[in-house]
Amino acid sequence: MAQYRVQQAVSGRHATIHATVNGVVHELGMVKTFESSVESSDTEVNTLRGPWTGHKGGPCSGSISMTIYFGCPLFHKMMADYIQTGVDTYFKLTVVNNDPGSEQGAQTCFYQDCRLVSIQPSKADVDTDVLEEDIEINFAGLEYGGNFADNTI
Repeated sequence: MAQYRVQQAVSGRHATIHATVNGVVHELGMVKTFESSVESSDTEVNTLRGPWTGHKGGPCSGSISMTIYFGCPLFHKMMADYIQTGVDTYFKLTVVNNDPGSEQGAQTCFYQDCRLVSIQPSKADVDTDVLEEDIEINFAGLEYGGNFADNTI
């Protein structure tokens, strides 16, 4: 079994994130943290084999949580358009992790059919030098354009 080495660690500071909205690509350099998750639902399946209950996989759902530095009009405009028209703006996100100091190489994730769920329309805080905003997004598709090197197994 291969052993994990320090040179394989990936720095979170070497990621790039882009949003493609209505065909226009926006670099999201104001992102401080980005985290995504995929959940698979399942259905219990009882059988005649004995006491065990099996599980059959069902649909997946995806969510993204981002913290950005406050003052990005892109997401506020999408929410304002939804509030005024009732029409969602679906978009794509591309996240590339590529730490040049890591032996792992790069990983690219393409998030499809992203939909803005929540923003913070305004903020004020006398004790904060730099305002931050939490953004929540759902997505309905995920593709990999490349994965990290498989040298740890």
